[in-house]
Amino acid sequence: MSKSTYELQLEAAQLIANLEVSEGELTPEAELALDAWLAAADDKLGAILAVRERLKADQVLHKEYAARHQKRSKSIDSNLDRLNQLALSLLGDVNHLGEAPKEKGLWGTCSMVRRKALNIYAPSQLPADFMVTKTTTAPDKALVKKALAVGDVPGAELVEKISVMWRVK
Repeated sequence: MSKSTYELQLEAAQLIANLEVSEGELTPEAELALDAWLAAADDKLGAILAVRERLKADQVLHKEYAARHQKRSKSIDSNLDRLNQLALSLLGDVNHLGEAPKEKGLWGTCSMVRRKALNIYAPSQLPADFMVTKTTTAPDKALVKKALAVGDVPGAELVEKISVMWRVK
């Protein structure tokens, strides 16, 4: 059975101590012990290298997996957006036919939801009071939205966003 790294370090310390006691003279027994230690250390270093190389290969593989997963995640997001647009289109048709844009089924409920969303189309036109400074200057959207509820703000408007809300049983 191979020795642990700790055991090898203890043996190395003992070999060094023995060499110091014999004032650096390498006896035949010390030379045999040193050869055995070097062989064991070589085996241990080979094992460490093998594990290290395996970990490096795993690291490369997992980086490839991460890139593949990121690409797949973007594809899934795109597909989900497309499905929501299809549902929204169908609900819009239901609405144009004079019915409430809400459908119920054994699967749950799907309805068209209208909400106000802030669209800052020209941040450079916003008054400085509506800006917050982080690492860069950016509009203070909460403050702009409050101000738009009362009146006009140059460079910003409230726009109606239409989305789908799903409630699954």
